[in-house]
Amino acid sequence: MKINSNINLAKHDSDLKLCKDYIQGNRKDEFHSMYIDALQKVERYLKTNQQRLNIGDDWVDILGVVSENVLRKISNFRGGSLFSTWVFGFVRNHLLQYWTQQKKLSNHEITDCIATSEHTTLEEFASFKLYLDILNQTERTIMIYIFLHGLTFHEISKKYKVSEESIQLTYNKSLEKIKSTL
Repeated sequence: MKINSNINLAKHDSDLKLCKDYIQGNRKDEFHSMYIDALQKVERYLKTNQQRLNIGDDWVDILGVVSENVLRKISNFRGGSLFSTWVFGFVRNHLLQYWTQQKKLSNHEITDCIATSEHTTLEEFASFKLYLDILNQTERTIMIYIFLHGLTFHEISKKYKVSEESIQLTYNKSLEKIKSTL
């Protein structure tokens, strides 16, 4: 387990170094290869899931926006994740914006999202996002860490130095608040 962790850290560091070198005008071919590889993964994801994501042929426009944003914000890459994971953050954010603008979320999708115990997909978070406004700051923060960042109760409790039970209680209370608005 520790070996995999070290390998991942080394990969994060190499992605970060490559991005920094690219910004300084060096290693352009290597960066281009990493960039294209990440965009090909995004393209496969969008094309394969276009019906499930409810984006139709707009996947091409979404890919274009993501590719532009990645290049424009490359100096923001901090190496806390793989470069490809960072790129998929742009996909997630743009899809959330797209769904909000297109109003492609039904009450049925929102109900399904809240009724299940695993809220890990982009669609589920987008549906759930509509209800975050009714939560207080603490509840909203916990829900975002769980749904957007994929943290566990344990990880959040360590971050805030509170008990895991406290986080779970806040999570359950937040779900109840949301369910009561349906």
